Amino acid sequence: MTDLTSHDLMNAAARVAVLMDEAAAAAAELDTERVEALDAEAISLLEALADALPEKLDKLRAVNVRLTAEAKMLREEEKALAARRKAREAGAARCKTLIAGLLEANRETGADPKIQTDGHSYWLQSTESIKGPESAETWPERWQSVKVSPDKRAALKALKGGESVDGFELVTTEGARWR
Repeated sequence: MTDLTSHDLMNAAARVAVLMDEAAAAAAELDTERVEALDAEAISLLEALADALPEKLDKLRAVNVRLTAEAKMLREEEKALAARRKAREAGAARCKTLIAGLLEANRETGADPKIQTDGHSYWLQSTESIKGPESAETWPERWQSVKVSPDKRAALKALKGGESVDGFELVTTEGARWR
């Protein structure tokens, strides 16, 4: 077995487990010929795994490190783009403020508050919004809204502490680590 893919390696490892189960069953039936054949296949697979697995792990780790570095670089680019976007939004807001100032000044001179150019119309428009205390707790209850979200950290702590709640369970996952 040369140039095994990751899937080949996983399948070979799974096949070894199946072979071990079959060999145990054959041994229980005292079928020594079958046990020897299964052991021979398992040994062949284990040798191939021993040869290919370390190199494959190193290659996959290298790909993982590269992708992780690229993800970090992209995250930094996203931050830089977000800063540029915010600067553009602030610039656009500043332009709108300047336009409003010009229209207000024009209105104060007694001129028509609506200006028509070749391609656009400009005018001042009043809008209303609410201004109230910063703290939502000081607002009347009928003007408050509540957003409910799960507290997974508290749930994990409670379940690890032995608490039992229907519909909830601790789920253990495994992940690869390396140094």
